[in-house]
This record gives sequence, structure tokens and C-alpha cells, in this order.
Amino acid sequence: MRRLYVGKPSPAMVVAFVALLVALSGTAVAQFGPFKGDTIIVKHSLSGNRLKGHTIGGAQVNLSALGKVPSASNADHASNADELGGVTASGYQDRSRWAEVLADGTVFAQSGGITVTHPHPGLYFLDFGSSVASHPISVTLENSPGGAPVAAACGGGPGGAVCSTVGGTDDTHHLFVGTPNPAGSSFVDHTFYVIVEAP
Repeated sequence: MRRLYVGKPSPAMVVAFVALLVALSGTAVAQFGPFKGDTIIVKHSLSGNRLKGHTIGGAQVNLSALGKVPSASNADHASNADELGGVTASGYQDRSRWAEVLADGTVFAQSGGITVTHPHPGLYFLDFGSSVASHPISVTLENSPGGAPVAAACGGGPGGAVCSTVGGTDDTHHLFVGTPNPAGSSFVDHTFYVIVEAP
């Protein structure tokens, strides 16, 4: 049996071997490094639990693919966002309208849309812009002097006799308010608060 003789490699062999190592190491570096996520991760290949928190913006989110927020699902049952309990906003205004009227007939504060005509001392005609007929009415005098205020709907109602004496006030949009003196024997100017509620 012949022996395999292993001698010293020739200089050419050494050069070839080194060249082979360099070539292989260059390929390895090119293939496996240096590592940079943006260049080695395939687009659309990561699941959500691989992402850092607060790294997704609106541009990356498909809003049409998002599900409905559970607490917002009841919004589907609202027929009209301008209504509450089937009543429009103007309907709630009709249910309770109010005004604070100063002694000189100036409307100091109000629920909206109310004007006042003050033709004589202690006589006030409030235009509510819509009918006050058959509505409960309450009037309170500021620092009541003792006399009870008078209030009546115009337009053929209980206050019709008074309302007909002042032009443009004898309709159901108007409310007559009289503020008496302490003895109740005559009307005098006085600040009052009036509320007209739903019938």
C-alpha cells in the first residue's frame, strides 16, 4: 500500500487558498451584514406584535379596514342627531321659554327670540315668536312689593281685552304681563321673571 505524501504547499497553492478565503468572506459579509432593518426585512412581512409602540402613523393605517369602536355602535340607532327623544331642538325651546324683563321693558336675559313692548307703566306685552296659548305661565316679581302680577295670553285669550288696546299685540304669540303696586290698585313699572312652559 502506498503512503499518501503530504508535503508543504507550494506558494501558488497558498495564494490560491488565501484568495478563496477572501472571496468567501466577502460573499458572507455581503449576504449577512452589515445588518440594517430597512434593507433586509421584506415589506408587509411583519406581524403587529413585532412593532415598537407608537411607530405607526395615519399614513400606515387603512381606516376603512378598522372595525367600529364598540361604544359607538349605538350611534347606528340614532335616526337624527339633531333630535333628543324624537323632539327637535326647537321643540325643547317650545317646552320652556323664559325672560327676565327690567322695569323699563328691557329684556335683560332670555331663552331666545323674545321681544317686549312697554306702552304704559306696569304693562308689558311679550312676543314669544310662537303661540303661548294654553301654555302654563308663571310670573315672579323681583323683590315682590306685595301685589300679585297678572299674566294672560293675548289673541282672544283671557288677556284679549287689554291686548286689543295696543296695536300689534293681540295675537297668540303675545303674552300680557301687568305688575301692580303694593296695594294692587294700579300698575307700576317693576322688574319681573316669566316662564312659559309646554301645554
